[in-house]
Amino acid sequence: IAGKTVHPVVRKIAESLFQSLETENGELCRMHVNLREFELPEGIICIGKGCFFDKRGFVSLTFPASLKRIRSNAFGNCLNLKEIRLQHADLVIDDDAFRGCTSLKTVIIGGETYHLRGIADAGEMPYIIRRINDQLLSDFYISGRTLMSYSGREVQVTIPEGVEIIGESCFADNDKLGRVIMSDTVRAVQENA
Repeated sequence: IAGKTVHPVVRKIAESLFQSLETENGELCRMHVNLREFELPEGIICIGKGCFFDKRGFVSLTFPASLKRIRSNAFGNCLNLKEIRLQHADLVIDDDAFRGCTSLKTVIIGGETYHLRGIADAGEMPYIIRRINDQLLSDFYISGRTLMSYSGREVQVTIPEGVEIIGESCFADNDKLGRVIMSDTVRAVQENA
């Protein structure tokens, strides 16, 4: 809101939100709010390890053009995160940066929209999209169109698009799992799944 004429109350609210960001040398280290939608301010060049860990309120995040790196587990267990908006695709994304983001379905880069969570060949997609998609699928062992097993420990899991069968004993011995969200493509659930 810098340089814009806004109501003093709106300015105070915006200032308090930005004070909820803990940064060090351009790295966002901690986020002390848990909003539905948020646009990170320019100047942030890195999102630190575990910065948004377990922030279940976030549904949509917009990243600044200054962003260059997203570190490991930065968005770990952000179960309700559905959409991220990037200004460019020239980013380094560490392993497991989006681990446990089982609801993440859409990445917008510039004006281009990409849909994630599919098991189909992502060969035509930009590298960054494949990288994020692979992280989201890393806990799933899928053979053909059958989800054979799930090795993650999240409380909520969204079945990847393209899975047609939930295999026998797929979620066996997973005592953390509380909710499974089926994709539209699921046609059968086998015994003891």
